[in-house]
Amino acid sequence: MSRGRTGLVILALAILVLLYFSAGYLLAFIVDVLKNSPIIPGVESYEKEAYIGYLKSIPQIIGTVLSILWGILADTIGRRKTMSLMIMFMFTGLAVIPFAVNYVMLLTSFIIFGIGYTGIAPIVYAFIADVLPPEKRGVGYAAYYASSVLGFIGAYVFYLAVKPWQTTYGVLGAMVLLTGLLLLAVSRGVRIGGAEKTSVIEFKLSEAVSSFRKPSVIAILVMIVFWTIPWGMLTTFAIDYIMVKWGVSKTIASLILIVSVVSIAIGHIVGGILSDKVARKKGPAGRVFISILGIGIGLPVMLSMIIYPYPCGNVEWSIVIQPLLLAAFGMMFTTIAYPNITVVLSDVVRAEHRGTVFSVYNILNTLGWAIGPLLYPTLAYIYMPPDIRASDLPRLITLYDPESMRYINSCMSEMAPVRNAYMYSATTIVLLWIISLLIWITIKITYEKDRVYN
Repeated sequence: MSRGRTGLVILALAILVLLYFSAGYLLAFIVDVLKNSPIIPGVESYEKEAYIGYLKSIPQIIGTVLSILWGILADTIGRRKTMSLMIMFMFTGLAVIPFAVNYVMLLTSFIIFGIGYTGIAPIVYAFIADVLPPEKRGVGYAAYYASSVLGFIGAYVFYLAVKPWQTTYGVLGAMVLLTGLLLLAVSRGVRIGGAEKTSVIEFKLSEAVSSFRKPSVIAILVMIVFWTIPWGMLTTFAIDYIMVKWGVSKTIASLILIVSVVSIAIGHIVGGILSDKVARKKGPAGRVFISILGIGIGLPVMLSMIIYPYPCGNVEWSIVIQPLLLAAFGMMFTTIAYPNITVVLSDVVRAEHRGTVFSVYNILNTLGWAIGPLLYPTLAYIYMPPDIRASDLPRLITLYDPESMRYINSCMSEMAPVRNAYMYSATTIVLLWIISLLIWITIKITYEKDRVYN
């Protein structure tokens, strides 16, 4: 495949990823709307938050159960054919959401979308390795991850441009279908192992299972759960956290997160490009060094943002800018490690087994993303003093004023224990990145030995 066509394939894939991640992230921008919607069951804020969390977690859990099937199918019949099936699942689920009149219908629509949204990930991971040779995969996976993160901004843009939120999902569904058809058209001829220098053997499940015995594969599969739990929490509840803890409007909270999202996209690109360059000069272990460095810098900076002693209710930009920069730099440096996860995994697994291995990786990856939104409100409840739990304060802090777009009671002095409970919960979850950092150190020892040289 020519260089120009390869670039077109990656571009079409990046746009598709941007669109379906926009649909996946849209929930983060409508949490406050759903809390006040009769379609969400429950009376207390924690009940409503749980039901909202289910809209993300349950589809992802169901999707992970099925994704092993899609991974094996991608290794047997090809990545493009399996990808087309996932595109149809996503389109169907998103197209049905506007017609949901109760929670069961809404959840069912999210589940259909979630099957495709979750199932397409291992196929895309393997597909990128089919398109790009090992020395360029850092950039390829960076394009995927940058697009996935920019989907957060895409979600915000669609949220502002298309009303109501149900229609937004429907519009995104139509765009996913059209872009997916474009990708399938321009990627004709892409085959399993097409970018490899060695021959591809016939897929056998027993041989694919042997890949899971490699220390690097084991390390990545364990690490990915602890890596993604914080991301699952942040992408679902970051806006809500800033509104509650800082007492600012949804507009300010969204802008803060959008700046952070741009920094994440930059982190993906820098991580991919830099790791490719360092790997060419210093050897494959250079990728691991870049990941360790990124997390080592980003984690303490991110924690500083979460525990920042923000003067609740203050909306002056001279005050907002300080924690905003902490959030941006914390996420950017931490994200440098992200594209290297899939690069390392693709380097230590043969082409004909990658769909299967990536499907198991995706199960654990999605598990972390699903646990995050559930763990956050659960820990916040645990961290609250018993007398606070029994009072009306947790409910009062979520009373939303549509005019000011703020939680009107969050800055009352009586609410301090509630705000602190949210802070302790977020801090605990982000600290899980320490485990990921330690595992990256072990990968530095095993990676070169396990690598498949093509």
